[in-house]
Amino acid sequence: MEGANQSLLPVISSVDEIEELPPDFGLYLQRELNWSRLEDDDDGEPHRVTGWVFWSRQDDKPRHRLPVSGYVSENLVVSPDSSPTVKDKIRLALGRIVLHPRFGQSLVQYWAATTTTEGRTLLTTQNQPCAVSKMGKSTWGLCEYRMKSMEYKFYGDIGEEELGLPGRVFLYKLPESAADVQYYSVKEYPQRDDASRCQVRASWALPVFEHSSQICVGVLELVSTVDAITDWYHKSFLCNLHDVFQELGLQSIDVYKHYQMKYKDEDKTLTSAFHELALVLESVSKIHKLPLALTWVPCSACDSLLLGRLSSEGGEYLGAFEANNNHLVDFLIANTGYHLPKGEVAERVLSFPNMLYCKDVTQFSIAEYPLVPFARHCKLSGWFTICLHSSYTGEDVYILEFFLPKSGEDNENTLTTVDMILRTIKENFKTCFRKRIGRSIIHRSF
Repeated sequence: MEGANQSLLPVISSVDEIEELPPDFGLYLQRELNWSRLEDDDDGEPHRVTGWVFWSRQDDKPRHRLPVSGYVSENLVVSPDSSPTVKDKIRLALGRIVLHPRFGQSLVQYWAATTTTEGRTLLTTQNQPCAVSKMGKSTWGLCEYRMKSMEYKFYGDIGEEELGLPGRVFLYKLPESAADVQYYSVKEYPQRDDASRCQVRASWALPVFEHSSQICVGVLELVSTVDAITDWYHKSFLCNLHDVFQELGLQSIDVYKHYQMKYKDEDKTLTSAFHELALVLESVSKIHKLPLALTWVPCSACDSLLLGRLSSEGGEYLGAFEANNNHLVDFLIANTGYHLPKGEVAERVLSFPNMLYCKDVTQFSIAEYPLVPFARHCKLSGWFTICLHSSYTGEDVYILEFFLPKSGEDNENTLTTVDMILRTIKENFKTCFRKRIGRSIIHRSF
């Protein structure tokens, strides 16, 4: 960062320079905040405002500039005789994130981990920096959601209290997202009703680590009033987020890096295994009209499961008759950018040759199946998984995940359908998996 050449945009001191603000947010700015207007002239239109970063005035003394290359920045202020704090770094990161074209109509805010007098970990966004896309009537809901968020605090450790979204992400050190927060329960997402009043739809929260110590210091939360999952999970946005954090000595989960580690060689045996899996998923889904089928593999870079795919071979199959279902497309996109922790559901099926079946996947808890808000949004129900080994790749484990077609039939008939699907799977595996499908079933029904 040292010696970077850039122009620094002065802190704007007049509320009048911001177009339209909700009344309560405008008063909050006048009382407590400084802010900076971010401009992007890459498209040949100079002085085009693309976002705003806000921070507490109490963070502005004493002050000197800390430059960061690559964008028009606010005057980051830190003590002359100290290194930038995590809050300083987050503020710079927000300036980079909000300028990315995939940020869209969104708000990003930081939940800092603090310690109570009882030694508990508490997450709060009060007095922490935030950023929003263009100001105006279209972002009033995001400003109002920011005001409401400051009223909430979440524990980030195990206790009797509900963790909430920031608490879960901090505790489990894994991201969590939803295409529509209305598919959380109030217990899972206590601010749900406030979010609804603010027209908030999409949500994405990521753990933030100090790079040197690998200690989780807080949670970055993005929310949007539009369907933003496709943009947030776009490779360019994810890579930008990773690069921004790296430059500032911070870190989050980098799914694409994990894919590169797992499949860096793309050897012929691995490619053969995935090719056969892709063919089986397609055949089974077409014959039994399944809406979605996925393959998961243990990640070699961390203790979790990663959606199984190569650059040249898919690890998923979306039913042809569901191809125009935008909710399922969002679900599939979220899966490709997500790690499924080895716990509860995943842990129980990882013991070969187990099969895990559930009549209604939407009844799982967030801890058991973190993608359950997407499953509810897509109105999925019946679900089962199988753990397989491949003779192509030694002891590598492959988990096949199938979502069943909607049915009003009873549980016994649904299990009959599962048996039919299993027979089809066996018939379609021609080589490495054919004789390795087990019959041990862990059954869960609600």
